[in-house]
Amino acid sequence: EEDAQVVIVDWEGEPVALGYYRGGAIHLQTRFGGEREPLENARRSTIDDVLKANALFLEELVSKALAFIHVMREKTSDRPLLVSFSGGKDSLVALHLTLKLGLDPIVVFNDTGLELPETVETVYRTVERYGLRLEVASAGDAFWRAVEFFGPPAKDYRWCCKVAKLGPMARLVNSRWPRGALNIVGQRAFESLDRAKTPRVWRNRWFPQLLNISPIQYWNSFMIWLYIFREKLDYNPLYNLGYERIGCYMCPASSLAEYNYVSRTHPTLWKRWWSVLEKWRCKLCLPPEWSRHGLWRWLGPAEQKLRLARRLGVEESVLRWRDWFEKWSWHRPKPEEKKEDRVAIVFGEKLDSKPLAEQAPVLGKSCSVGGEGGRVVVETPTVLYSFDGVRLEVVGKHVHGDRLLEEAFDALKIVYRGNYCVDCLSCESNCPRRAIKVVGGRPVVDATKCIACRLCLDVCPIAEVYVEKIEVVRLLGKIYASKRPSKRRISDIVEKAKTLHRLAAEKVEKKPEETVPWTTIFGTG
Repeated sequence: EEDAQVVIVDWEGEPVALGYYRGGAIHLQTRFGGEREPLENARRSTIDDVLKANALFLEELVSKALAFIHVMREKTSDRPLLVSFSGGKDSLVALHLTLKLGLDPIVVFNDTGLELPETVETVYRTVERYGLRLEVASAGDAFWRAVEFFGPPAKDYRWCCKVAKLGPMARLVNSRWPRGALNIVGQRAFESLDRAKTPRVWRNRWFPQLLNISPIQYWNSFMIWLYIFREKLDYNPLYNLGYERIGCYMCPASSLAEYNYVSRTHPTLWKRWWSVLEKWRCKLCLPPEWSRHGLWRWLGPAEQKLRLARRLGVEESVLRWRDWFEKWSWHRPKPEEKKEDRVAIVFGEKLDSKPLAEQAPVLGKSCSVGGEGGRVVVETPTVLYSFDGVRLEVVGKHVHGDRLLEEAFDALKIVYRGNYCVDCLSCESNCPRRAIKVVGGRPVVDATKCIACRLCLDVCPIAEVYVEKIEVVRLLGKIYASKRPSKRRISDIVEKAKTLHRLAAEKVEKKPEETVPWTTIFGTG
């Protein structure tokens, strides 16, 4: 009972303190008799002692988790049941809890191509042990191909998740469960601040068809391990080598200690990543500490990065971010003109202008495409775009100021992704009308299907990560330019994705007089 008073006793059953129960934990209030003499012949506690001491609390957590899964499954009984299994301890517990209820889930493994061999082996061994069906969202070597263009990922430059995780997962979901499914995930609030903000039930904007639930959201790591030992689960052997987390072995969210583990236990894999870091360090003219001490884990001059650089004596290299952003940039576009009704951007090297024509419908449902001599002109009712491979000009007819600048940035994104598409197929997977296809290594849009929702831009790692984090920052001269007020908000993107995917999955056919135009819902965009 909440706020109930409790008596705390020692191993011999003697009362030693008073406390109270609140928020799922016992809080110490008053101790008796001051310091106690240490017990003579005290023995070391065994795991059985620990399990016995925490049995009631663990059982309460398990009961709540099982009840949560049961209720959510009853509410979604008409949909397939999935369990996302990464090969780590948390998803192992989530899977076992699901099996405890007698359910028969489909196991989904997101193979990023960056998992350690033991993790992949654990996934297949676990699936075979319980006789479950396995579906794999595989990224293949997508990360290694993409890193040549993007450069090393960072905590504030997470293109890797889109290429190696979200893209492959979206493709799998669209092909297997387009009408939705219940997905049980081993996610915990104690893992990170972002996950602490995530509710127990949520949808991902990349595959909103899935209803994700986390039955262990409020478990701590100690309780996870107690459950594993109590149930004698076959966990990933990497934990016995000292690994604290399981996942992409070069994740920018990892600590230097974790990289050290990888370099010692899997030297060949680490050498491959180290060669990438050194290649980019030399390209950006940065000191050895950038690679050696993990300064690459942040793109911009974050406070934590500055503190570390200060201790290493290389703070200046972090503060002159504008210099190495210039070296990071491909084709180094510069602002030539910025007026209320006109924006012009000039590239340092020539690009192919065809992508603007091939993706023109994204800029407006009612658009016309023209031009000659390598110059492409796209005209919508509100904006005129032109690009000759060097100069991108955007003229507003009924759009001005910051909104026109956003139109210029969207055109810039189209140019870059058309010239440097990394074949992640995120645009294909997320388009609710299947209007975009990657043909010959570049996106092409079908004007008869496209509704100009621009969702394909918002999920594209080149458009949403590279252009926003590198090129827009350079053009505006502000390190946090991607957070500007005029940019499309993530909340709007999420709602748009959910609505479009739901309508696409349902394939609703209405009478002409009942049909609501897409532009009424989302604007001409």
